[in-house]
Amino acid sequence: MPGIMAGLKNCSGDAAIYLDIDLQDPPAIIEKMISSWINENYDVIFTTRIKRQGSFFMNCLSKIGYYILEKTTYINVAKDSGDFRLISRRVINEYTKFNEINPFFRFLTDFIGFKKKQIFYEREKRIVGKSNFNLYQIFYQFFEISLMPFSNFPLRFSLIFGFFAFFVCFVILSRTLYLYFSGVSDISTLSIFVAILIFGSIQSLIIGLLSIYIGSIYMESKKRPIYIIDEKIGFKKF
Repeated sequence: MPGIMAGLKNCSGDAAIYLDIDLQDPPAIIEKMISSWINENYDVIFTTRIKRQGSFFMNCLSKIGYYILEKTTYINVAKDSGDFRLISRRVINEYTKFNEINPFFRFLTDFIGFKKKQIFYEREKRIVGKSNFNLYQIFYQFFEISLMPFSNFPLRFSLIFGFFAFFVCFVILSRTLYLYFSGVSDISTLSIFVAILIFGSIQSLIIGLLSIYIGSIYMESKKRPIYIIDEKIGFKKF
């Protein structure tokens, strides 16, 4: 994300196109994207993969992630769309106003909300090299870059889940007290153990969600530059 922001802040053209250097996204589509921008006056032309490559497990994770984002964020998320897109000068000017530590390119260009067009394509398999994208990065990007900055649903979910856990524990405690005052001498400690386990697990979940939000606030509060340029070659000096 810092690299995209750096490029767009130094971009002087009327439009810009983001394309990964591995060329899995076909450059041949660029001509169609430019045509839609010039002739049809679209500000954002984004691409969507028809068929997703990868393992069954990763594809399932992707589907679940997109479903959660669609239901919980205020961004109109297009499934299987990526960063390969053309944006006009109007969008560039608005995007570069954001000062977030992780300015998520595809979400923020959708958030800006100018006229958009979707182009479908088939993504080719990687011919050379190996992706460095691992499971940790997937969860990191999903929670800290995709979900948390664009939704407060995890906080509301924590509140609802907390009420549910309290209700379950209250029922278990009420049953235990009822048995005790009814004169039952042999009361199993399993119910109390289950109540403690539920409370402990819910607290751990809520603390974990809060820690992600607090971590994001901490990083944002530093106001550090998201990129540092050592040298410019072929760019105008602004």
